[in-house]
Amino acid sequence: ISSARQRIKIASMLISSHAVLEALQRAVQNHQVSEFGGIYDSTQMEETIQNWKMVPKNAIYIPMFRELATRLAHKVSLPYTPTSRHNFMHIKAIVCDDSVFTGSYNFSHSATMNAENTLTIHDKQTADRYSSYVDELIKQYGGSPVSG
Repeated sequence: ISSARQRIKIASMLISSHAVLEALQRAVQNHQVSEFGGIYDSTQMEETIQNWKMVPKNAIYIPMFRELATRLAHKVSLPYTPTSRHNFMHIKAIVCDDSVFTGSYNFSHSATMNAENTLTIHDKQTADRYSSYVDELIKQYGGSPVSG
């Protein structure tokens, strides 16, 4: 994220990794890229925010995420229960310039404690496809695909 100079697109159920949030915040504040956008699952993030409120050291990430969220689209999903239909947005991808970071790894702290896979693809055509897909999700859920 910190090395991107042209575009950053994120699509993720959660954006709760402190390192990812801080990098995205810096990118926005510093006008690091001309193309910035993304989407997240707002129902899942609201649960995360409720958890952050219970841990004082995490409380600083609430306004950071809220500010970032003003620049992103969101999907509303059904709250998770063991018996409910699961319709949350489960994609995990970040496009930075001509590279894509994707896999099973959620952009969350708890993902660092799981056996997850990640894939970084350095290919403009693949990055363009992912970027277009993120734009389509943004349009589908009521956002505008690109902000500068």
